[in-house]
Amino acid sequence: MCNVRRKDILEQVLRGHLGPTVAAAPLYMGLFCEPIRRRKLAEVYREMAGGKGEIQLSFDDEIAARLEAWDRTYALFGSPTDWMPCRWGPARSQADECRVEITENSCLWHSADGSTTVDYDAPYDASASSSVDVWDKEVTITDDSDIEALVPLQEWESWLDDGQEIMIQRAQDRWGRDFLLNGSIGTPFWGGYSVFGFAGLMRMVRQNPQMLEKLFARLLANRLACIRAMREVGLGCLFVEECLTSADMISESDFERLVWPFLRDMLAAAVDMGMLTVLYFCGEIQGRIPYLARSAAHALAFEENKKNIVIDLAAIRKEIGPGKVLFGNLDVVMLRDAPRPVIFAEIAAEAQAAGQPFVASIGSPVTLDTDPERVSWITEAARAISV
Repeated sequence: MCNVRRKDILEQVLRGHLGPTVAAAPLYMGLFCEPIRRRKLAEVYREMAGGKGEIQLSFDDEIAARLEAWDRTYALFGSPTDWMPCRWGPARSQADECRVEITENSCLWHSADGSTTVDYDAPYDASASSSVDVWDKEVTITDDSDIEALVPLQEWESWLDDGQEIMIQRAQDRWGRDFLLNGSIGTPFWGGYSVFGFAGLMRMVRQNPQMLEKLFARLLANRLACIRAMREVGLGCLFVEECLTSADMISESDFERLVWPFLRDMLAAAVDMGMLTVLYFCGEIQGRIPYLARSAAHALAFEENKKNIVIDLAAIRKEIGPGKVLFGNLDVVMLRDAPRPVIFAEIAAEAQAAGQPFVASIGSPVTLDTDPERVSWITEAARAISV
């Protein structure tokens, strides 16, 4: 194993410098870790309670508990990844004087104002959502005032209201020396899904692209405000997620009009702010690579081969040239089920196909039934590759 700090290994390659070994940065680590983090947080609360059935926590106590739970979660990886997701923390108004009720079978966290309750002992349902995407959902847009109502503009300072940045700052103090901490954000088009739902968004693409352009411009402004806030509190790496814009979803002409200008400008602005930027593109890539290759993103990441979609890393490298970093796209089902030598051989083959600069990674979120030890194999396999 290399003695260079894992943060430096990844940061070097994203800056375009080949290091002594291959970096490892599996996508969506926060999603995989979430059920583990919840169990660890319940464990921390019980220790803080010291046998009592209820405790009240200050804002600082709550932040400390959440950081400790995350520390215990990442400690499960014998060979940790080179980056770590970093998210906005709770608002002071919600966390200061929050309560935790503890029984043998439950660990109920109550926000300070009583509006939110979470049972951290309850089975975690990754498919649960606060909203339901109904096909026939109708959102009416007739003029600019409708767009302004749907997407109120935010100032970057609003992200720092009420102590939400404290978690990021303390995470950097705790792990920033060893891990490249990254924030994440969706693109403007992907944000349209939250406004219209899938069917509504696709109808807008065909029926009202002019209004959609205006809405995406406001979504872009808000995303730039969020990125600015991340940078202001010291985050230096950004994961950008692009979904529903692949060749199996929309035409290339629609991509060029409704996706590319906003994606291009968002990535360029993030890089101009000093962010190391990784763009994950979901779905069929036909007709998309020439655009992505011209983007300011330092690295490109793609899904694994599935649904008859073939992601050929060697072909992508040939098209984008030698400068941009390519992430590997290991199949997460293989990661869950295949023997260790098979995983090592597959990651080595991806590195060979992609050429340098390359980062070992996965094509989709790790399935929740995967042993954490197997996630460590990604880092171990990366370190075994000669650069």
